[in-house]
Amino acid sequence: MKKINTIILCVLVLSGCSVEYMQKETARMKSESAEMEAETVRLNEKYEKLNAELEWLESPAGKAERARQKQVEENNKLLAQAAAMEADIKVVLDKWIGRTEHELIADRFWGLPQKVYETGGIKYLLYELSKVEIVQSATPSTTTTNINTNAYSNDQWEGVKTDTEVTTSSGRPEITQERPCKITFDFQNERMVRWRRQGWACHYLLMGK
Repeated sequence: MKKINTIILCVLVLSGCSVEYMQKETARMKSESAEMEAETVRLNEKYEKLNAELEWLESPAGKAERARQKQVEENNKLLAQAAAMEADIKVVLDKWIGRTEHELIADRFWGLPQKVYETGGIKYLLYELSKVEIVQSATPSTTTTNINTNAYSNDQWEGVKTDTEVTTSSGRPEITQERPCKITFDFQNERMVRWRRQGWACHYLLMGK
């Protein structure tokens, strides 16, 4: 602003300002104006882009994509949890590789297997474990008694009237669900060489060991 006033003052009072100086100032001002216009254009483009993204996110396609991404994230979490559980199980069962059948049966956790069979020089010991989960807790039946006492009077009698209301609600039974876990140990030359497991309850049972 001061430089603009200086130019105007130079023109008005002819204070010796050179034409070259005025040209330089004019060019500088035009350059600054062009930069401001360019910055304004960039900001407008950025605003329009953000506005378009917001509109798309609120559109049916955008909402569907957000739901898909959320589902992908949840699936990735489940996969990571499953991988961690599998790693835990592997650590516990790998410790038995190279051990004998007698050592396995003598262990307080394993004991005698539920099934034993042998074929092709390999002996299989099958352990069938299970975990019972409570899906629905039991609730008892309840009986509620409401007693209402009201005074009354008429031309001949005065007294108290009592009304009794009994309400009974039935309870619900406990519902449980059994989640199995099957683990098979393969023995060759009297040594455990590999294992297999089946069932999600294995992690809970083995980690609680």
